[in-house]
Amino acid sequence: MAALAAPVLFLLPGLVILALLPRQDRQALAPDEGLFLAAALSVMASAWLGLALAEAGRFSLPGAAALLAAGSVAAALLLRRRLGRPLRRARAWSETVPAAVVLALAVLLQARPSEYVVGGRDPGAYVAAMATIARTGGIVVTDPVVLSIPPEDVELFYRNRDRPDFSWSRFMGLDLERPSSGRVFPQFFHLFPAFGAYLFQALGIRGALATPPVFGILGTMAVFFTMRRLFGRGPALLAGILLDVNVIQVWFGRYPVSETMSQFLLFTAMLLAFFFV
Repeated sequence: MAALAAPVLFLLPGLVILALLPRQDRQALAPDEGLFLAAALSVMASAWLGLALAEAGRFSLPGAAALLAAGSVAAALLLRRRLGRPLRRARAWSETVPAAVVLALAVLLQARPSEYVVGGRDPGAYVAAMATIARTGGIVVTDPVVLSIPPEDVELFYRNRDRPDFSWSRFMGLDLERPSSGRVFPQFFHLFPAFGAYLFQALGIRGALATPPVFGILGTMAVFFTMRRLFGRGPALLAGILLDVNVIQVWFGRYPVSETMSQFLLFTAMLLAFFFV
């Protein structure tokens, strides 16, 4: 199932979006830039859909893939008169070499995930949130252990029951709404673990740990293509290589935190803004 879902999560929605663009816009996209945008738009759609499903307590990899596939097919059928070739052919394959160099270096340096899964810090909280969403279908869980505490013994574990909501923690990075509800909320940026939950359902903990490299590599390429739009191939290649070998980029491209996802979203938005303006 994961093998069938992967092309949908990572490529199909973006290809349909590009195929529906006006012909002059499609022709204005370089082949490598178009391929990047197809992947970027698909990942964005997958991530936001995953977050919406998790907020509703209905998260699942097969369900999200089915919804994305159905939506893509429906859009293509309803707007079929506008459909065109999503990616144009390269005028010369040499024009794709700079992007290929930046991508190869990013994969070489960022594609080996960190094995940090210890709780108590941001990475552990993010990995725990991915596992929670994947296993329960939702972001918020009701902890039966907390609810099992007899009312007269609550203050042994959670003092001062009159404090405001979210004044307690179940674990570090996992806030307890209140002892009487037993509801536990992961901290931080839920869009990142919502996407990571897809990979957790597909590959277990290895999939969760592979989530940061996905966004590290996509973020690096987003910076490259944005720089190319602004300054041309030479400066973009230099910027891409310098970013590739920057220790901070490599570190956070392998570390389970949401910084590289933010980088990817920001620079992809900039690229789209510069393309359409």
